[in-house]
Amino acid sequence: MKQRILHGWNFSRILFAIVGISIIGQAIYEKQYFGILFGGYFFVMGLFGLGCASGSCTIPTDSSFTKKTHH
Repeated sequence: MKQRILHGWNFSRILFAIVGISIIGQAIYEKQYFGILFGGYFFVMGLFGLGCASGSCTIPTDSSFTKKTHH
């Protein structure tokens, strides 16, 4: 787990972590405590490099994924 937190940081991970912290801070300030869960979700994605924060949200460009319409 330490390896996952300390390595592989990119712009997406930093952005997700900052946005998550910002949402948590705003939720506490506005006393909208459900927002802490929402912000925590984004922060954890950035911290651990999960989902789109890891850069794995790409659309395949391989032509084999497109439907061929020629007969």
